[in-house]
Amino acid sequence: MNKVVIYIHGKGGNAKEAADYKPLFADSNVIGLDYTAQSP
Repeated sequence: MNKVVIYIHGKGGNAKEAADYKPLFADSNVIGLDYTAQSP
């Protein structure tokens, strides 16, 4: 079974911060997304 962790940054964040989570989820694919909308 493949596992995926999706990181959506908070205000002022960056999708590249997903790399910080890769060591915590070594058995999963970690994907970072940029959220550019002004409201949820």
